[in-house]
Amino acid sequence: MATVTLDQISKVYPNGFKAIHGVDLAINDGEMIVLVGPSGCGKSTLLRMIAGLETISGGTLSIDEQRVNEREPGERDIAMVFQNYALYPHMTVFNNMAYGLRNRGVPKDEIEKTVNDVAQMLELDHLLKRRPSQLSGGQRQRVAMGRAIVRRPKAFLFDEPLSNLDAKLRVQMRLEIKKLQRNLNTTAVYVTHDQVEAMTLADRLVVLNGGDVEQIGSPLEVYDEPQSLFVATFIGSPSMNIIPAKLDGGRIVFDNGETLPTTNTEVRDVVAGLRPEHLQITDNPDEKMISMTVTLTESLGADLLIYGVLAGTTHEMTLRVEGHVKIEDNATLPLTISESNIHLFDKDTEKRLPTR
Repeated sequence: MATVTLDQISKVYPNGFKAIHGVDLAINDGEMIVLVGPSGCGKSTLLRMIAGLETISGGTLSIDEQRVNEREPGERDIAMVFQNYALYPHMTVFNNMAYGLRNRGVPKDEIEKTVNDVAQMLELDHLLKRRPSQLSGGQRQRVAMGRAIVRRPKAFLFDEPLSNLDAKLRVQMRLEIKKLQRNLNTTAVYVTHDQVEAMTLADRLVVLNGGDVEQIGSPLEVYDEPQSLFVATFIGSPSMNIIPAKLDGGRIVFDNGETLPTTNTEVRDVVAGLRPEHLQITDNPDEKMISMTVTLTESLGADLLIYGVLAGTTHEMTLRVEGHVKIEDNATLPLTISESNIHLFDKDTEKRLPTR
């Protein structure tokens, strides 16, 4: 186990491209940190700098309070699990898992015991004589994790390890990784572009955008109080509804004249954020706040997704409701929302504004 500290870490490539801009992050012993963001945001670059696979242009990287910027990957005592598994095709499962231990000169009987113990933990003990080509995608990923675990590293690094798996297997492997990390109580840094994966795995999320950290916090903190418009739209599925509006002394006024209440008494242009799952259809005319004109519905079985626009405007909206509800296309739905679930952002800076 280990602490990992990033102090103003930056990455500039020889062509002048700045991939990472001064990242500060303190990872606690035994913590699962998930780096999440869209493709090209710098999350894999940051992970590779921690691993020692990319040089660090600026700042200090410390593991257990020891500077490691100049140390080779093998000297950092961390293990990385790759997206493509990186298994040796000509070796058996046992030999793939034992490879690193043999290179370190670990005695044969200790290798056998360690590999067998980890294989049993990962339910690979009946597959030790097979080669990677004889395994399913999920089994290959477990072998890759087993190869990392047998080393007993200070920290695990995961670079989008589930992206090559089908949807059902991704869910299964996600649960296995979470249980494994908890059982081993080992520090881990996990990279993904999938915000559902990020929300379910993380002790804390680090949301990256264009090489900058947009927000760091627990999954619920990031979901409940996104600090920027980017975080608000990236975290949550379906994505948060984003509607331009005006603040007018305790009211949020939309283009169609409808209003929502707020304790913010400023007068300014804003962007209102309303999560699809927080909006509710109401039959009580006294509760109605805004209206939505329906264009399309999608049934998910237990839930229904309703797509449309804010009535009388072109501002797109999504609504998520539970159960089997019959909604006609072109219907106008009266909606209500709790004031505590309304998010406001500055129109120009796109940063969060106080709502209460």
